[in-house]
Amino acid sequence: MSMSLVVTWAGTAVPTREAWQQALDAAGMPAQLGEVGDLAQHTGFWPVTWQGRPSGFEWQWGPADATLGGPAGGSTALLVAQGDNAPSALAAAATLSRLMNGPLEDPQSGDTLEPDEALAWAWAQIAACQKARADGSDAECANDPGLGRGGRWLVGLLALALAAVALTLWLR
Repeated sequence: MSMSLVVTWAGTAVPTREAWQQALDAAGMPAQLGEVGDLAQHTGFWPVTWQGRPSGFEWQWGPADATLGGPAGGSTALLVAQGDNAPSALAAAATLSRLMNGPLEDPQSGDTLEPDEALAWAWAQIAACQKARADGSDAECANDPGLGRGGRWLVGLLALALAAVALTLWLR
């Protein structure tokens, strides 16, 4: 089973791999994006190194339309992964959401997260995946349907904690 994540944003600008990598680094995500050339032209598998191991996700970008959704005149990116590749897709989608200031949609759970919620949500999803694997669970990370609407309070709390840390660092 696979996991799909959708990020939409205003305008048709596509980030550079370098800017996206800086966003991943700033978020503390242990991911290194592979070289794929022009992101507006690339479609298909995007190799990523996650925690020193090969990983990746399927990438598709295009102007927003009725098929992929998104704002009129805007852009839509679709990231798809399964199994052990899910954490790299979660990290990439959350940082893309913040970088481009657009919402991240998790179609599996029906949740739509604003950019300021996306990172905390991704970290929670990644932690749940890693815990399930450490506990020997047969469940794949990509089969996790998300935190769901009932768990949104946790995302809010994590986002608030991250904001408090950022404010503290900024005030120094």
